[in-house]
Amino acid sequence: MRGITGAHVEYHLNGVPAYRIEKHNCYIGLAHHVLKYRRWKAAVAGDESGEEFEQKLYLHFFYKLSLHPPYEVIQISRPLRLHTSHSIAAWFRTNEVVAVSFVNGFDYSPEKEGREFLISYGVGDSSAKVFRMSISQIMNLFD
Repeated sequence: MRGITGAHVEYHLNGVPAYRIEKHNCYIGLAHHVLKYRRWKAAVAGDESGEEFEQKLYLHFFYKLSLHPPYEVIQISRPLRLHTSHSIAAWFRTNEVVAVSFVNGFDYSPEKEGREFLISYGVGDSSAKVFRMSISQIMNLFD
């Protein structure tokens, strides 16, 4: 899918579950896409013949699924704002510049007080963060 000029977007599920939210007649899940675009690394200021490198940015969003098979995607939210950091992980090529945040935990317990989602994620392949979001905060991202 094309995004900004010259960008290619790949969509991925994060391997976290989707949760049934009866009040909103849907399942809520979390996924990400990787925004890729090319830039030129100039050898000298103003010189466009420098080495090419690839810029990547991880963006996360919530999605709503229908309650019944075939579980169609009903809506995708605006991006979730997460901290990102440059990754120098060995699995990225040396000509990639990657702004990484990656959700790896998504939990919801409707029977618990507050009915909040707990979201954990890695930042720049070097640190981790955890935060809570209420259902209403998540639903506001779909407006």
